[in-house]
Amino acid sequence: MTQIRRGYIASFTVAVTFIAASIAILASCTSSGDICAVGKSIPLKQVQAGMIDVQMLPANSGWAVGNSNAIMHYANGQWTALDVPAELGVSSISLAKVSMVSADEGWAVGDGSAMLHYQNGCWRNYRWSVQFNSVGPDLKDVQMLSKDDGWIVGRDKTALHYNGSDWSKIDLPAGVTNIFGLDMLSGSEGWAVGEQLSILHYTAGKWRLVPWREPSNILEPSLNSVYMVSQDEGWAVGEQGVIIHYHSGKWEQVSSPTNRTLTDVTMLSATEGWAVGPTIMLHYTSGGWQPIDDYGGYHLWHSSDAGLWAASGDHIAHYANGQWVSSVNLGNH
Repeated sequence: MTQIRRGYIASFTVAVTFIAASIAILASCTSSGDICAVGKSIPLKQVQAGMIDVQMLPANSGWAVGNSNAIMHYANGQWTALDVPAELGVSSISLAKVSMVSADEGWAVGDGSAMLHYQNGCWRNYRWSVQFNSVGPDLKDVQMLSKDDGWIVGRDKTALHYNGSDWSKIDLPAGVTNIFGLDMLSGSEGWAVGEQLSILHYTAGKWRLVPWREPSNILEPSLNSVYMVSQDEGWAVGEQGVIIHYHSGKWEQVSSPTNRTLTDVTMLSATEGWAVGPTIMLHYTSGGWQPIDDYGGYHLWHSSDAGLWAASGDHIAHYANGQWVSSVNLGNH
């Protein structure tokens, strides 16, 4: 489901007037041994990092995460940058993905096995990396199916499953090292993609490598994102503009209008979708992918109630009435 660094979406109309003053928006929280990650907001001009991922929720709210532990919250028509205390232990890492179960609970993951849990109005460091004697592998994607069921994937053969009380490491097949994106259709079926054009399928409680192409001894591009329209159709995108389509039970590479890296893909329906990369944005209509701009991003999010959004470094943008509109421009603060 899949990932827009430095203000790459251009020519947006700023849609919301922002109040950059420091406003406390999260309830205080106390928990034995825990650090409340965000108890107050900070001026937007203090945000130095690019926003990498965004997820919107019903009732006009949402979250975005990015480089250098950046966390932003959307409520009442405005984005607020949140203060992340050094005690949280994520002051110099990038947060790559966020997955909210509801307005009251969610997870964010990033470099060095950073794993944050949002609950009771606070982000807390889950400290999964204490399982390692040093900094753990980078975590690249997280998807929560419910508060008691979720998945995380990343580098160094990392696949983690959440059962409602703890995360456990799940074995990956031989020949797979780095996984960059996943899309779970349900608790019993899902897909993941990674280096060397690798595609994995999760069924019957196991991840299996899908032999969708002839083996190669040369270095091949990585796949960064996968999105399943249904059990029978899906898309994956990656480096060098690679686009792969799943249909009629098999994956096939299709023609791409770009050789630039694609970092995320999402489909609004079987006949319309979007893909983005650091310097490109593609729109899928009428059975083909077409570039619409020389600007792009990292990650996309869409839902029937919140619409389509993109995290693009300095910008967090919303697609409305046939055009991308900047919901916040950090470069202007």
